[in-house]
Amino acid sequence: MTGKLPSQIFRLHNAMTVRQVITVGQLKKFAAALHCEKELQDLLQNQTREPWRSALGNYHAALWRWVWRLTPPEVIDKLNKAILKFPGSPNPKADQCYGAHQYMLWRAIFVYGCKAGERYKARHYRHFAYLAHVADRLNDKEIFEEARQRAWNYVKPKSHMLTRVTRQLKYCLLVSWTVGALWRAQSREAQIRFFKKLWPDSPDYSAETFRMAQKRLGLKWASKCHPD
Repeated sequence: MTGKLPSQIFRLHNAMTVRQVITVGQLKKFAAALHCEKELQDLLQNQTREPWRSALGNYHAALWRWVWRLTPPEVIDKLNKAILKFPGSPNPKADQCYGAHQYMLWRAIFVYGCKAGERYKARHYRHFAYLAHVADRLNDKEIFEEARQRAWNYVKPKSHMLTRVTRQLKYCLLVSWTVGALWRAQSREAQIRFFKKLWPDSPDYSAETFRMAQKRLGLKWASKCHPD
């Protein structure tokens, strides 16, 4: 996590439940985008049993570590003071908590996705129409800087290409790790095959590149699958 320890709404006793609800909601969006609804349905139906329980818990923890790292301290400060309402809150009393966490997650996906090359795909913008409205209220300038680079066809120097390719792999792993069953592949080779089916236009990453990206994100294999 960047900056100081968050306060107020992020320390509410129901914050953990709110994040869990948001995680499942986002997994449903990822599954729909990748046509992996069946895999996610199996996971959710078996989430009280191993290894599905650990898979969901490990992914949830990795996802929110990633979100905290990508959220600047000044945005956290603004969210502590703002009243945001997003559809899907599990409890009217948790609306502010839910809105803040939902914004953080959508913000992280949008900004990191843009930096990973998703800025050139129309679908990346369709899902974040409401995000721009809230970003305007919060004066969250980074959202609009990313959109501006797309609008003006901004291209970074070639020295940034390797970084973008690495970010693209991390982004794709975060989206498809759970819903694409990458967490229970029996080997690294099998995992890469699954990945390529989900992302056919992606570069041919090496096994070592996969290993490092997974490690940095904190994503874990099923307990019975430890090819590394």
